[in-house]
Amino acid sequence: MNIHPMRRGALALAVLAAATFASTAEAAPMVLNFTQSGWTGGGTVELTVTVDDLDSNGQIMGFGGSSELLSYSVSFTGNGLVGGFSNSTLGELMGFVYDLDGGILGDGTTGAVEGFGIVSPVTYATGPGPFALCDGVQDCGQISFNGVTLTTTQALTPGELAVVPEPASAALFGLGLVGLLGLRRRLV
Repeated sequence: MNIHPMRRGALALAVLAAATFASTAEAAPMVLNFTQSGWTGGGTVELTVTVDDLDSNGQIMGFGGSSELLSYSVSFTGNGLVGGFSNSTLGELMGFVYDLDGGILGDGTTGAVEGFGIVSPVTYATGPGPFALCDGVQDCGQISFNGVTLTTTQALTPGELAVVPEPASAALFGLGLVGLLGLRRRLV
């Protein structure tokens, strides 16, 4: 079949866009959601993190403002002992370590121990970094505020995993798709 040079160009652009999108989709940032309950007096912690495994080792390391942890948001609904709180300031971060194995935060199966912690407006820490392995028996979470300490034996449990497409890749993929659809119409 003889393809017109303009159509060949559109087809080449579509193939290039698809290949570029596919190659960057693996390295794209991910959004991870966690919940943690079982606190003394009730309440639930919700943690959402945007991460990027820059060194492709299957583990996210995040300390302070420079790391594979791009952003986070943690909140506690509160109870009668400690009011609700929220934080998303990287400067307040004690650290974040998580193995991208889909397991709970605190099982530490593939590398250094996993954990998460912040220092303001309350001190909140979870995982075997500050505690023992999250096994449902020993404390693996602690919230401290004004002399009150809450504990839980429940781990931060992962929920949905979402890939955040990079804007340039998504645009290039869309452009290639438009070209491919145009080429298809001309060939039919």
